[in-house]
Amino acid sequence: MFTKLKEIKLKKSEKRAIKLGLIVVVFVILFNLVIYPLYQSYNQLKTQKIKYTKNLIEIEKKIKEAKSMLKQANTLKKKYESSKSKLIQSKNIELAQVFLEETITDYAKDRNLNIVRIYKERAKDENGLKVVKARVTVKGEYPDIIDFLNDIERDEHYLYAESVIIRYYRGIEAVVSVKGIIQLTEDSKDKQSGGKK
Repeated sequence: MFTKLKEIKLKKSEKRAIKLGLIVVVFVILFNLVIYPLYQSYNQLKTQKIKYTKNLIEIEKKIKEAKSMLKQANTLKKKYESSKSKLIQSKNIELAQVFLEETITDYAKDRNLNIVRIYKERAKDENGLKVVKARVTVKGEYPDIIDFLNDIERDEHYLYAESVIIRYYRGIEAVVSVKGIIQLTEDSKDKQSGGKK
């Protein structure tokens, strides 16, 4: 019996074929149990990375927009403070009227509105305060007109819309009467009255 076993000797090529077969079997098992799952995990991670990169780009875009809006808000705030102080500290009604019209014009430009016309109205005394007025007609998109009115109303203590008419005439128009309230000093009151007491 042992002699029969001894007689079964494999040739070198057969030994190589068996070794190669074993290597292939081990590789197939390794591929199915380790490499393929790792490959799938890699693809999932790659997909997630693309998704997160897109989200990051969107977030960066929104941050830039927010910074731009903040910058615009700061610019509007500075204009508001400047206009407010100019109106209050004005030494004469004509100058206050100019500042009022400039402020209205700036608010309209900031909202991409076209000014069709602007009229100054006669200044009045109301409860010991000088009030300058202007009537402005602006044209543009409805949301921009609403934002323009809100800009005026935010200046409620010094600048406010007395009346508003919104109409459609070859586009949306708003006719707005705006008041600017000025507390004149005694010196400026004397100058306005020509030095008479």
